[in-house]
Amino acid sequence: MEANHTELVLAQAWTSLRRHSLVALGAVANIAVSLSILGGFFLTATNLEHMARGLAEEATITLQLGKDADHQTLEQQLKSDLRVQETKYVSKDEALKEYATAVNIPYKDLKSSISNPLPDVIRVRVKKPEDLQPVVQAAKALPGVVKVRYQRDVAEKLLRVARGARLMGLILGGVMALAALMLVSTTIQLGVHSRRREIRIMQLVGATNGFIRAPFLIEGAVQGLAGGLVAAVLLLVGYSYAYNGLTATLPFLELIYNAEFLALSGLGLTLCGVLFGLVGSLLGTRHYLTLV
Repeated sequence: MEANHTELVLAQAWTSLRRHSLVALGAVANIAVSLSILGGFFLTATNLEHMARGLAEEATITLQLGKDADHQTLEQQLKSDLRVQETKYVSKDEALKEYATAVNIPYKDLKSSISNPLPDVIRVRVKKPEDLQPVVQAAKALPGVVKVRYQRDVAEKLLRVARGARLMGLILGGVMALAALMLVSTTIQLGVHSRRREIRIMQLVGATNGFIRAPFLIEGAVQGLAGGLVAAVLLLVGYSYAYNGLTATLPFLELIYNAEFLALSGLGLTLCGVLFGLVGSLLGTRHYLTLV
C-alpha cells in the first residue's frame, strides 16, 4: 500500500511537470541565475578573505629602537607574550645591507656614500592575525621602543571589500531568489488549479493536506534541484576558467582551488536550489489547498 502511494505521488508530480513544462523551465532558469549570482559573490568574498588572512598572518610588527635600548631585554619581554610567535633583531648595518640588496646597489658603495640613517629594529611575528593590534599596543609601552610600525592596511581593505562583495551578492541574489520563489509558487499554483476537482474529491474522501501536498513538494524540489545543478556546473566551470586565467597572469594571487572547496561549493548550491523549490512549493500550496 505504501509503495502504491509513493508511485501515485511521483506520477502526479511528473504529470504536473510535463503539463506546465514551460513555466517549470522558467523557474529552473531563474533559480540557476539566482544561485549563480549568490555563488559568484560568495566565491569572490571567500577568496578575498583568504588573501586578507594570508597577508595578516605574514604581517610583521617592526619596533624601532632608541640608541640606548637593550634589544636582548626587549626580545625576552616580547617572547614572554604568548601571542608572539618569533622575534628578530636587525641592527642598523644589517638593515642597510637589506636596503642595498632591495635597490640593487653594492653595500660598500652605499655605506661609503651616505651615513646610515636606519635605526636598530626588532621584527615581531604573531601567532594569529587578530593578535596584531594587541601586541602593537603592548610593544608601544616597552621602554626603549621609539616607534612601532606594522602592515595591516592592505589586509583590512581586502576584508572590507570581501564584506562588501558578500553583502552585494546577498542583495542581488536575494532579489533573484524572490523571483525564483514566485515562479516556483506560480508553477505549483497552476498544478493545484488544474487538479482542483481531483483534489476536492480527495479531501472529501479523507485525504490529508500532507498527502495532497506531497506531489507539489516533489515538483518544487525537482525544479530546485535542476536549477541548483545548473548553477553549480556553470559556477564551477566559470571559477576554474577564472582561476586558470588569473593565476597565469597574476601568479602572486593565492586563490582557493582544491577538490574539497569545489565539491562543498557545488553541493551547497544544489542544496540551496532544493530549498528554494521546497519553499516555493509550500508558498504555492499553503493557502490554495484550503480553497479548492
